[in-house]
Amino acid sequence: KQLSEDRKKGFLVGIDDFMTKPLDLEELLLHVKALLRRYKIESERYGTPYYLTLDELRTIHKKDLSDHPELNIQKDVFVFQCCIGCRVSDLLSFRKTDIINGNIEYIPKKTIGENPKTVIVPLNNMAQEIVAKYDSILETQLLPFISASKYNEAIKSILEKCEITRMVTILD
Repeated sequence: KQLSEDRKKGFLVGIDDFMTKPLDLEELLLHVKALLRRYKIESERYGTPYYLTLDELRTIHKKDLSDHPELNIQKDVFVFQCCIGCRVSDLLSFRKTDIINGNIEYIPKKTIGENPKTVIVPLNNMAQEIVAKYDSILETQLLPFISASKYNEAIKSILEKCEITRMVTILD
């Protein structure tokens, strides 16, 4: 009687399934497979990319933000990221040892489990200048980094301070 009441309460508050103890592993797997069939798992979505021109990137790189030291650091990180075209998750993991013969070499975290291939990106003058700037400051990490959400906010502020506020049109 109590078990029946517990099940009713559970379904009323939104559970999708119910099993009793002791659990049978095979039955548990069948329940999980049944639940997965009920729900469509959508593929990952990416936002619409917006591209900076080379002139805009140079403007950002040259912008004096010394009156905002935190923004100045993240400006360098952002310009470096633009120079090599990596994801933020990869940017966070870069170490000084990833720089080999003037290139940055890494396996993108997004593909490490399914198709791991080393990406080799030559560092242009801007990227090399930024790496050199932080070389004596950081022990093993390539660049100083704040959290991803704060980084996004910093990028917005940097673009505003560089007066890069152009209108972007999205075509359907």
